[in-house]
Amino acid sequence: MDVTERSGALKTRRYLFEQRNSLGFVAEVARGHGWTLPDEPPRLPPDHAGPVRVLLEILPGLRLLYENDPARPNSYVQAIGDSGLGPDIVDHMMAVFRAYPGILTFEALLDDLDAATETEARDVAVRRAGLGAPAQMDERLVARITECATAKDKRLREGALCAIGYTEWPVFLPLVRKMAAEDRKRSLRAAAKLTLKAYELVGLTDSR
Repeated sequence: MDVTERSGALKTRRYLFEQRNSLGFVAEVARGHGWTLPDEPPRLPPDHAGPVRVLLEILPGLRLLYENDPARPNSYVQAIGDSGLGPDIVDHMMAVFRAYPGILTFEALLDDLDAATETEARDVAVRRAGLGAPAQMDERLVARITECATAKDKRLREGALCAIGYTEWPVFLPLVRKMAAEDRKRSLRAAAKLTLKAYELVGLTDSR
């Protein structure tokens, strides 16, 4: 089950779409299941680049988030539910998206990261893998993000730090503290401090 609890809410992993503009598919699924669509669905910009954020009410206390933001490597869907619902209910509603061929599996995200040898491609791939990371920590991705976080190239360290922010895995806290104190670039030291603050705000510590 791919669900974790953050700030009193249950959240699934983010399910990343291969296609940037996938709002039409999400709306089709919503209509087919009788989910409540917004009274005025957002209109996509002419270039379909976003940003678009749609929150669908599935049932009281259970929502589906679709987000397409140019600042993120892919558009995605994520289920968010009140903690009282229980993780089974929150996870179950994502079954239709897990079965959709246009969703990138976590294994595919790891494969793409391993295949990316050029700096620019690897930067995008590590961010994407972090965005689509499982709710529960995965050692394989930890190793790959750590490798990027300790690379000589600033872009890879920056991408790794972004991925760490997406994962919300406490295992990264010692690494982020080290980056905040010792990274060669002032901008990355500052970004690492912001990441530590973000972890603190959702109650993440070394023991969680």
